[in-house]
Amino acid sequence: EKEQLIKEKKVKKDKPLSPIKAEEIPFEIPENWVWCRLGEIAINIEYGTSEKAEMSAKHIAVLRMNNIQDGKINFGELKYVKESIDDLPRLYLKAGDLLFNRTNSYELVGKSGIYHGDNNAMTFASYLIRVQFSKNTSSDFINHYINSSFCRITQLEPQIIQQNGQANFNGTKLKNIICPLPPLPEQHRIVAKVESLMRLCDELEASIRQNQSYTEQLLQAALREALQ
Repeated sequence: EKEQLIKEKKVKKDKPLSPIKAEEIPFEIPENWVWCRLGEIAINIEYGTSEKAEMSAKHIAVLRMNNIQDGKINFGELKYVKESIDDLPRLYLKAGDLLFNRTNSYELVGKSGIYHGDNNAMTFASYLIRVQFSKNTSSDFINHYINSSFCRITQLEPQIIQQNGQANFNGTKLKNIICPLPPLPEQHRIVAKVESLMRLCDELEASIRQNQSYTEQLLQAALREALQ
């Protein structure tokens, strides 16, 4: 798939990535899994548009770093660029694209999310990197991995550079992070399990907040009664 895109001149041919060394492998994985570099399973990695965005909703929405929250992409506080810019249609987003935040504060750089919107309806800003995968790789699986504490501690933080109050993690470094990759059906099963557990956590948090609110109401009622 990647070779065909290179042949059609839709993506550039990358330099070969370094083989994974034994000392880079942090733990053993099942026999049917493989360790790979992100650049080996990505068919395209590119930066977003540097065109200045504006507030006019008549144009094409631009996803920015504030649109990635908690491993997901939200469509709040959008800005827009004209459809006639040079970067379009090349930088239109496709469903399943992974967006990685390459420049932000130290705590937030490296966050990622998956675009699940319509094809060719939005684009993305230059502080984000778009990663596209072949049909043999679940972008949702890679997204959960990138947002994991393991990936953060072992793959991202050692390579983050801080300059002028901003932290940076460029596309070359992103290509070289190592990922444990199971067969595609297992990727889907893991994603389904993780998202099921995340929904359960969200429900528990909502229940705790509701109970706290109810407790505060009871306390206020008791205080009013005591003061009367």
